Amino acid sequence: MHYVMTDIHGDYYHFMKMLDEVRFSGDDDLYIIGDVIDRGSENIEMLSFCMRYENVHLIKGNHEYFMELAGQGRLPEAQWKRYGGSKTLRQLSSMAWFEREELNEYIESLP
Repeated sequence: MHYVMTDIHGDYYHFMKMLDEVRFSGDDDLYIIGDVIDRGSENIEMLSFCMRYENVHLIKGNHEYFMELAGQGRLPEAQWKRYGGSKTLRQLSSMAWFEREELNEYIESLP
């Protein structure tokens, strides 16, 4: 089965409830059409989930692009916060630099 979602915005709890509801499994494919981060409080959990599974395909949305630009120093953090990135930034700041780097590399690799 193929599933498509978008605009999850760090709501990992309800995202997982939805996957349980449809009985998502390793035989299925999930395409997430951007915006798994920002606004919600479980942004890193969302990115980690997308990174972990080969059958989950994340396409970079504008919020992932803001993270990419901020990670490259091309978008001031204050501006990203205005776009809803405060909670993502807070979560990233509590991580080790190599963990942040791994997430940044993942975001940069997305189509």
